Amino acid sequence: MNALPKYVVSTTLTDPQWHNTTVIDHDPIDTIRDLKQQAGADIVQYGFGPLSHALMAAGLLDELRLWLHPFFLGAGTASDLLYRTGSSGTFELVDTFTLNSGIIILTYRTRRPDQGNSPT
Repeated sequence: MNALPKYVVSTTLTDPQWHNTTVIDHDPIDTIRDLKQQAGADIVQYGFGPLSHALMAAGLLDELRLWLHPFFLGAGTASDLLYRTGSSGTFELVDTFTLNSGIIILTYRTRRPDQGNSPT
């Protein structure tokens, strides 16, 4: 991981201490669009929040991996992290993987509006 290039979207971080880290301190959409055009490996984003919604709205989110943990914790409301008005997307399940702990990793690919619904 240390050898890989890393990008952090932040308006407050100025001097990252992690080797090979670049701070994106302005609108990340154009920068990420440019990164996706370069040759190399996939871009991975950890976490899900405003940046994920912005990437989805800009058509830059290609794959989504959800980790399903087999327990409940706390309570939720419509204002919680995964519910937001605005950007939305349609996804197709392409892989599942179960860890020994019972956690299931669900991998979805973005389905573009022109792809329609494929039968399952």
